Amino acid sequence: MSARLLVVLVAVAGVVGSVSAATPFIGHRGSVTLDAQGKAKYHDDVLDLNAAAFGSFDAAKNHKSGFGVLQIESNSEETGDRQYYAAGFLEGYLTHSEIYNHHINVLAVFSDLANGPSPELKSYINNQTQWIKKQLANNPSDRYWRQVGMILQQYDGLMDGYNAAAPADKQLESFAFFILNGCGDLFDLLPKYQTKQFPNFDNMTKPEFDLYRSQTGHCSALVKLTGDFSQLFMAHSSWFRYQVTNRIYKHYNLKADVSAAQKISFSSYPGFLESLDDFYLMDSGLVMLQTTNNVFNKDLQKYIHPETLLAWVRVRAATALARDGEEWFDVVKRYNSGSYNNQYMVVDLNKFTPGQPLPDGTLWVGEQIPGLVEYADMTGQLAKGYWPSYNVPYFEK
Repeated sequence: MSARLLVVLVAVAGVVGSVSAATPFIGHRGSVTLDAQGKAKYHDDVLDLNAAAFGSFDAAKNHKSGFGVLQIESNSEETGDRQYYAAGFLEGYLTHSEIYNHHINVLAVFSDLANGPSPELKSYINNQTQWIKKQLANNPSDRYWRQVGMILQQYDGLMDGYNAAAPADKQLESFAFFILNGCGDLFDLLPKYQTKQFPNFDNMTKPEFDLYRSQTGHCSALVKLTGDFSQLFMAHSSWFRYQVTNRIYKHYNLKADVSAAQKISFSSYPGFLESLDDFYLMDSGLVMLQTTNNVFNKDLQKYIHPETLLAWVRVRAATALARDGEEWFDVVKRYNSGSYNNQYMVVDLNKFTPGQPLPDGTLWVGEQIPGLVEYADMTGQLAKGYWPSYNVPYFEK
């Protein structure tokens, strides 16, 4: 059994608002400018507030938490696509050493990918990419697809920024970044497209089944209301593998006009544009936590197909676009990939007043499996004291 690391992240209503406060840039600074054609140029040790993106990275060794700190801000005078591309480029450049090391460690987790993707997985990726490009071309004014397009611009920028900074012997191809950002999705994609092996649960002994669950389920979370209604706590532990203990806490301030949340802070990893844990704080007033559920029904694999969006893209889109918990799930359920199947908890701090009863909509909880996303307002349960989440589905479907 692989070693596990317990890291607990805690947010408290009343201090979560700090995500929207001005934060000093610490560590190594840099800026990215774009020419008229969108070509990026990195400026080292320069914090240019007129650049397309600017920010800083401070290494994990400088922090007792063991997390590095990344801060990136974009220029609102640029288009959304250019803001996101420049932000990705800057992140790739500033954290290229960490990205390379983390890539090596993640490959150890996904040893089935050591020789590259199978023809089936490669076809899935190519077909999905072409389908997404078609959707973006056909929906240029749609708020949802504009946000998705910007996230994918950030992804392209991340790859370009990394390879602009990394030495020749450490250049990475696009599939390396697919593995990094699709890390959670791969737990469900590999059995269908790479290994073509789905566990035979009927033949497992109870100890074998318990071991499988302990190795494949991830995370625990808690939303806790104090007895006098004065404080609301949100806590998360990822308890992921020891190989993935290269951590970065990230702060993005990306000023696209379509986004309800422009400032987001989240626990993350080098080369990831998402949390994966998940643990997000947004200046929209929302907090999102997540724990992973296993899928034991092989028949559900038929709902996994390319004309979808991977979970990490949908989560980032929902995190940016949603103005309340219900809308978050309305967004994330679209184009369900059936990969990285989780229970999500969205707390709306706009509805929380210390000392007052919780209004409806304070906590929304939802779960995804291939072919279905179900969600409901669980404020009533939270009002009784707490909502726990530990890899056991709540909804019967």
